[in-house]
Amino acid sequence: MNPVKVGLIGFGRMGGFYLDEMQKSGRWDVAYICDVCAESRDLARKLAPGAKVVDDEQVIFDDPEVQVVGLFALADSRKSQIERAFAAGKHVIAEKPISDSIENEWQAVELAENTPLFSTVNLYLRNSWYHNTIKDFIAQGEIGELAIIRVCHMTPGLAPGEGHEYEGPAFHDCGMHYVDIARWYAGSEFKTWNAQAVRMWNYKEPVEVAALQLLNVLFAVPQISVRLRDIPESHRRMLKFYLNFWREFRDVLLDGKLHARQPECNDTVVSAEKENRRVSVLYAAHSALHLAPQDGGTECIVNASGSVGFMLDLDREPVESSCFDAQGNVIRLDAIHAGLNRVSLPPAGMIRLSF
Repeated sequence: MNPVKVGLIGFGRMGGFYLDEMQKSGRWDVAYICDVCAESRDLARKLAPGAKVVDDEQVIFDDPEVQVVGLFALADSRKSQIERAFAAGKHVIAEKPISDSIENEWQAVELAENTPLFSTVNLYLRNSWYHNTIKDFIAQGEIGELAIIRVCHMTPGLAPGEGHEYEGPAFHDCGMHYVDIARWYAGSEFKTWNAQAVRMWNYKEPVEVAALQLLNVLFAVPQISVRLRDIPESHRRMLKFYLNFWREFRDVLLDGKLHARQPECNDTVVSAEKENRRVSVLYAAHSALHLAPQDGGTECIVNASGSVGFMLDLDREPVESSCFDAQGNVIRLDAIHAGLNRVSLPPAGMIRLSF
């Protein structure tokens, strides 16, 4: 069988992984690699000397010999690329997510459903041999009727308890795989859902680092599993401050309209809004946030990036502002005004603005 001719668009981390696997399999002829970054193109030339390395993706869509396109650039480019691939008669391999908003994702799904061409997304657990074997056992009645599905995220080499290293927000990267595999096993969509996360950390960590374990699940129901009598006093003050905050804004965090920005970068800013109250959590260093507050509204901004500071663009002047460190101590920062502000908020700190 002749190798399948493919063009790769986006040669960052995932594009590199796909190239490596395609080269190992021998079933693929990587004809093109496209990236707008000159350094990525230089790397592509070294790793795939037989491929044409370009900075214009349209070259790939226009080549009639290319049978498949691999879409591994940013999510906001994906829907347009899927549309052009199908129009050019090419099959699609897409990285997750398939677009930058739910509305655009459903439009991409509609495109895929209305073409005879093949398309696939990197939700690989459905294709793993062990999950398929388990599902076959269930279908045959080998292990009884399916009643409960329990999915556990475990990192090899790390064990729960004191000393468990901080590993970041597992749901951002891994959770979508687990949500997908659960509905695949059940053969149905979710009727209701609830999110809860066990939180534990090394007691020797600085309080700003310990706080990340809570801030990474602020939009779920946190389950604190450390031994309160053994943790440092600074950690206890941090827990008291942020758990009180969570209770005060529970309806916003759990029931508000949730919006995540840049999902392709692990959601750099996540916000929840209900009525005239909004909570925004910054998960990436040196984030930029634009807010258009309502009259009489409250804006809370939490720095979960692990670094100092962010850029804040406000449409109106706040009536009152309060700034807190990770333990809830009031701190003094430069006055915040309408327009662009450079805010030197410390890691795990919070700003509360009233309008």
